Amino acid sequence: MGRHSHDRDDSRTVVRLFTGLANDVEEEWLSKMDADGWRLAGRGWAWYMFTRRPVGERSTERPIYRMDFWPQSSGHMDDYIAIASDAGWEHVVAYNGWHYFRQRDGASEFPEVLSDRESQVAKYRRVLRAAAVLWTPASIIMLINLSRLNRTAATGLVQRIYVAGWWGSAAVLVLMGCQMIRMWVLLRRLEKRYQKL
Repeated sequence: MGRHSHDRDDSRTVVRLFTGLANDVEEEWLSKMDADGWRLAGRGWAWYMFTRRPVGERSTERPIYRMDFWPQSSGHMDDYIAIASDAGWEHVVAYNGWHYFRQRDGASEFPEVLSDRESQVAKYRRVLRAAAVLWTPASIIMLINLSRLNRTAATGLVQRIYVAGWWGSAAVLVLMGCQMIRMWVLLRRLEKRYQKL
């Protein structure tokens, strides 16, 4: 996980990498940032935008963040966000299907419909499905490009750039495949653990 930040008086951008499996770590980090006076305001690929909490506004309890994965195109998003809002959770930001919620003062636990065992299993299934949708066509395109590599007329520098690009793509796809396997193993463990209960 890398870190880097750019600060101004009222806003801050922090570069930090989390894997799709590190939800608890990411939620804890966001909660600590808020407790230190920095509220999540936006999200990018590997960066987080924060705004400074007004000085007079202090919470008696440590702020809590929760994340869930729902594709943006889901027809149930309005109901989903309304359930969380009714329980006292503010929908802060959405990024690539990930939704970030912050607990408001006096809020109840994160709604059971969003955090019970079945919902946790369903969340990882959605993440795994979305990753597979990206990984499968990218792998096919990479294999097609590999088959064309020997037939290309390019030589010298052009061929070296082509080969470097192919190896870079292969490395990204292998890392993504490893994350998908880890997520699948986690999903199996969750399913087995919940079947025993």
